[in-house]
Amino acid sequence: MIAGRSAGCGPPLVMVHGAANDRTSFALVRPHLEQCFSVTCLDRRGRGDSGDPGGPYSIEAEVGDVAGAMEEAGEGVFLMGHSYGALLALEAALELPALPRLALYEPPIGGQLATEERIAELERLHGEGRHEEVFLSFLRQVSGMSEQQIDELRGTPSWDARLRAAPTIPRELRAEAGWRFEPERYARLDIPVLLLLGEESPAWAQRSTEAVAAALPQVEVRRLAGQGHSATLYAPELLAAELVSFFSRN
Repeated sequence: MIAGRSAGCGPPLVMVHGAANDRTSFALVRPHLEQCFSVTCLDRRGRGDSGDPGGPYSIEAEVGDVAGAMEEAGEGVFLMGHSYGALLALEAALELPALPRLALYEPPIGGQLATEERIAELERLHGEGRHEEVFLSFLRQVSGMSEQQIDELRGTPSWDARLRAAPTIPRELRAEAGWRFEPERYARLDIPVLLLLGEESPAWAQRSTEAVAAALPQVEVRRLAGQGHSATLYAPELLAAELVSFFSRN
């Protein structure tokens, strides 16, 4: 079962977090959105209050989770995803014919996040139970966080939740590495889409955002000034303002 936390008032908005996270990754952004929307932040499978069915992991299974949560949220619900969650949101949007608007913050497009050697190393560390090392490697190599930013993150309430999600990192990187982006599939996604890109984000985020933008019929790319892949932490008001502006349009 996929769990989530809902609060706020106004049109419904479902938010999907990225890898090495749970719904608390939106804790700083959510209060700014709840003034305008009824916000539901999901716990993806294997973390937070959501269960993990076990068996082989796949992106398709998680896309089904997101699509199911959207259908439960009712009509007129907006969808936003961050990082790996943005990939899931993009794919789920193809299954949601009534989706009015979609916002994506740096979705990877397959084969972008980690090399085979890096994934194998993380799988080895995971097998040895060295989950903090897995998490730290992800923050440095994938999220592009500095040591200062990592130290600051350690002092936040979400650190423990993120660390508990570390065992899911290798399987998600393995799945993303095998994912194949087929631009022609998104030609039928003829709805307004907002793509968010940090000015200082890693190269993979810039490549992926450009590829997704080129594939979508109705797309607006907004650059987050002075930010990288983690504006959810470091610029929540800026991120929320972009989302409110986009989702509030007629």
